[in-house]
Amino acid sequence: MTEVYSTKYDSVRNDVTEKWKCLVIAENNFDITEYALSCYKNYFDSDETILAVINLTTKTSASISKVAGNLYVSQYEYVDGEEHDAKIMFSGTHLLDYIVYIDNGDIEKVTEED
Repeated sequence: MTEVYSTKYDSVRNDVTEKWKCLVIAENNFDITEYALSCYKNYFDSDETILAVINLTTKTSASISKVAGNLYVSQYEYVDGEEHDAKIMFSGTHLLDYIVYIDNGDIEKVTEED
């Protein structure tokens, strides 16, 4: 993640769990699955953290969470302003889901593109 310019928020307005964080980037060729493990290592305070990665260039948002010992990554269409409010975060059209294995970095697509 060191080569990607980002703005990090340690909290998200209206997050009732107080476990959400947000990373806002503007990158054309950014595959969230390739960076999910780095995000986990650099931005998670605990395994309960939910990290939103908002890409303003590609107009997508991604949720990264730890589930059953691995990372679960869900991608959505970006909704204007979602990086500022947990109530609308991840409310865009669901696109894809992936599992990223923490032990070896392998990536498995869970859902197929339409």
